[in-house]
Amino acid sequence: MNSPLLKLFTRPSDAWMEIRRAEEDHPQQYLPRLLALALIPALCLMVGTTTFGWSLAAEERV
Repeated sequence: MNSPLLKLFTRPSDAWMEIRRAEEDHPQQYLPRLLALALIPALCLMVGTTTFGWSLAAEERV
C-alpha cells in the first residue's frame, strides 16, 4: 500500500478518488483514529482540572 501523498501534489483529483475508494473498501481502519480523536477533549479536561483546577466565583480554586 503506497501513500497518496505525492499524488496529492501532482494529481489531486486522482489521489482523492483513491482515498475515497480505500475508505469505502476498509472503513474499519478509521475507527482507531476516530476513537483517538474523540479522547482528546476528555484528556484535555482531565489535565486542565487536575493541573489548574476550576473557579466558580472570583479567585476560589477547587
